[in-house]
Amino acid sequence: MMDEKILQLFSFLSKLEQSAQDRRKVLTDHYDYNPAKIFKKLDTENKGYLNIENIISFIDNHNIPYTDESVKLLIVFYDSDFDGILSFQEFLYLIQNDNILIKNKIKQNKNGINNININSNDNDISFNIEYCLGKIIEKELELNQYIVKILKQINNMTNDNILGIFNKISLNKKHILNKDIMNYLDINKIEYSTSQIYDIKKRLDIDKDRRINFSEFNYLFESVNTKINNDNINTEAHSLNNYIDI
Repeated sequence: MMDEKILQLFSFLSKLEQSAQDRRKVLTDHYDYNPAKIFKKLDTENKGYLNIENIISFIDNHNIPYTDESVKLLIVFYDSDFDGILSFQEFLYLIQNDNILIKNKIKQNKNGINNININSNDNDISFNIEYCLGKIIEKELELNQYIVKILKQINNMTNDNILGIFNKISLNKKHILNKDIMNYLDINKIEYSTSQIYDIKKRLDIDKDRRINFSEFNYLFESVNTKINNDNINTEAHSLNNYIDI
């Protein structure tokens, strides 16, 4: 049962992550792409970070369907320092298809990296850029809703159960690399591409060290079962403080 659900999750991630990455590529390849302006479009109070209210405001304004859980999970996946908010750097992981690609793109800008100024009030972005951003967030929320659905079906998993799944995937029983995911999918006859494997690992690799340790793997299940599965959360305020352990 648990193995079957994990395989369903990995299979779905491999397909939907590719769709999300395609949208990121369209955005980052656009001639008018400016990540700071995009960030400021959501950071309407000029705080220098994004909270869940900023995300909710954007998706409401663009009529993007969502559930509370899917929005909370979006923050969880990209909040690499676990402070309940998204910094500019964390936001880049949400909108870009590859961190190195974006760094190279910034370096190639004639004004250099200092041209990226998140303290500016300039949030004027084109319709095409805003449309692409909306599609990225919409795909993220769709993916998150599926993750929640699958993991809720196995919400009785104990740490021992999760460790057992982790050890089946990890070849060295310490962390999960691209080759581990490939091997796991090969054994179970699930088709994938190299880019899809990279995307799966990128999503689960919270601290961005290019590998998934057990804590990160376990965090995926905790995020659904304890951190975002809280019926007492104020859905008007959409505060993260009730389910993020800081």
